[in-house]
Amino acid sequence: MQTSNNVKMPWVNILSSWSGWLIDGFISLTYLLTIVSIPAIRGIFFPNNAFLGLGFLFSTLGFALAGGISRFLGSAIMGNYIGDKIGRRTMLIISVPIFSFANFLIFFVPGFDSIGYFSAILIYLISFIVGFFAGAEYGGGTALSLESVPAEKRLWVGAFVQSGFGMGFVLIALVSFFLSSDMGSYYYTYGFRYLFLISIIPGLISLIFRYFSTETRVFAEVLEKQETDKVPIVSMLSSKGLQSISEFLILVIIIGGLLTVNSVTFGYYFIVLLNANFAAGFAKFDFIYIMIINVVSLAGVFFGAFISTRLILRKKSMVILSLAFLIISIPIEMIASNSSPYVTVTALSIQAFFEAAIFAVIPIFLAEKFSKKFRTTGIGVVYNLGGTIGAFGLSFIAIADVLFSNYFTVAWMYITIFATIVLVLGTLLTSETLTEIDLEKKTISDPITR
Repeated sequence: MQTSNNVKMPWVNILSSWSGWLIDGFISLTYLLTIVSIPAIRGIFFPNNAFLGLGFLFSTLGFALAGGISRFLGSAIMGNYIGDKIGRRTMLIISVPIFSFANFLIFFVPGFDSIGYFSAILIYLISFIVGFFAGAEYGGGTALSLESVPAEKRLWVGAFVQSGFGMGFVLIALVSFFLSSDMGSYYYTYGFRYLFLISIIPGLISLIFRYFSTETRVFAEVLEKQETDKVPIVSMLSSKGLQSISEFLILVIIIGGLLTVNSVTFGYYFIVLLNANFAAGFAKFDFIYIMIINVVSLAGVFFGAFISTRLILRKKSMVILSLAFLIISIPIEMIASNSSPYVTVTALSIQAFFEAAIFAVIPIFLAEKFSKKFRTTGIGVVYNLGGTIGAFGLSFIAIADVLFSNYFTVAWMYITIFATIVLVLGTLLTSETLTEIDLEKKTISDPITR
């Protein structure tokens, strides 16, 4: 396939980034689909009681503290010392084998009955290692893929790479269905561990793509001209003084709002659908319904890209798509909480579709916000710091359930609405990455080369 100006599309670089987000989604959902969502499995590693209770709180806090904070640290350290000084490709080659192998080690962690709270500590420790090296994925993958393609292709390439995360969700839900169907009750006592065991396979596939990938022309020129910054993260925050810092904080608010929405929606889907008390006879196909929701969300990513091609401006696209999500979410969440399983799945699929549409614009929006000298660091730190905020979304719901029994669904609705409003307000405060002059000329500028 070729672009309009006869430049070949660098599919190895694109697939290298896409596969990294796929394995990230695969690994993230492995934890959510087992240790967080299923009480029987959660009780293997954490003290457990009731539907949610303290075991749920401990598992979600581990997901937030170990997984969330470590991603921020990993993006800052690896982006600052490798991605923006040595190369995007080098950083991605280092990251994927380590975090996929670390996730693989959860297969061997003894249960709470064997070693007590050390079981939870080991889960936290492994989650920290996974998060630290997975933190390199978003900044490195976005920079590698979008710097490799012409300006007119970047929105669609960014949406495609973003869809890798959802595809990881689809694959792990499908694998979970076959394993649980084949193993029966054994799946909930030990068989679920095979999900962690096989997570190393997509990691190896991603490593192969990365081995054959090439460094981007944009960053190669930075190296050739010896323009790398001594400390990219400092340059990022000081390039425009207070204006740069305030813009950085606004971007964190935007991503924090979006990823809070993401954690409390998709996390809620898994928990509700995997609750054996939700509907008699429904549990057998839980993983299939989760897969359906995520397949629909993949279509939403490309719908968002299509809408953005018509609206052109990134900020305008994000505001409109976020408002659309907010408008449909209130009735959708009311329907999903009070209907048959099949109506619930349909409602949640619609919500997932509109939520995923917002994500389509995020890669190109963030890539255009940062200079090539600190792009990997900037994108990674903003996305993962926002992700750290978002990772606590499920913990907020867990706290509400512990303190106020039977308020789980109410907490879900309020947190979703509040986080979406924060997302919209943050987007309104940020500056546009493309200018009105570009619209008048009916061309797209190339801020990624700056």
